[in-house]
Amino acid sequence: MKFDLSQIHFSEKDLEKKLRLPKEPSLELAEIMGIHFGDGSMHKEYRYTYRLSYTSNISEKQYSEHINKLFKKVFNVYFRSKIDTNKNCVVLRFISKALCEFFNKVLKIPYGSKNNLVIPKDILYKKEYLIAFVRGLFDTDGCITLQRQGKYEYVLIKICTKHKNLAKELVEILESLGIPSFICTKFWRQNKGFDVVIRNKNAIKFFEVVGSSNYKNIKKWGRWEFPASA
Repeated sequence: MKFDLSQIHFSEKDLEKKLRLPKEPSLELAEIMGIHFGDGSMHKEYRYTYRLSYTSNISEKQYSEHINKLFKKVFNVYFRSKIDTNKNCVVLRFISKALCEFFNKVLKIPYGSKNNLVIPKDILYKKEYLIAFVRGLFDTDGCITLQRQGKYEYVLIKICTKHKNLAKELVEILESLGIPSFICTKFWRQNKGFDVVIRNKNAIKFFEVVGSSNYKNIKKWGRWEFPASA
């Protein structure tokens, strides 16, 4: 498919920065979309300021650099990086009208609160695009953990979201990739969320098929050895 870019407006700053918009989907764009569904933030602020930002733990500097490399390849721009020692995080921020309009009008990603997110399957129409999208979402809103039941241990992969519909869509996508999963509802304080859980041998398949671009996940996965029958 080809993107309709006719409604995108470039500011003078966009032109100075030599921002480039993709004309069609790609693996890198699909991964960026998954990253944005996880840790992305997009706002249209006062005086027509359009801001896109991503926040990672300060220990995940490598992953922040990976995000920047993806944006350089797809959009020909680098984000400004800032370390917030008070919140122990790295913030990537970029001001651009055209980039935010592309995310909103072409990728159908809302400004502000990411309510009612819908995975755009018309854009992610190839299996490899879905895999890249899930990888981006896992690397930002996912984790690997060990569950103990008596003398047995089980490796779990979890992808967390506040949105039940998104969790259901993700389960459907994983099923289409041959990776069974299920949803667990969780509560904390006055909040409610949903974990998409992939367990044991299915977790092994997830890492074989989807993998990770985040060294934190790769390193943690390498701590365990799995029997052939797992």
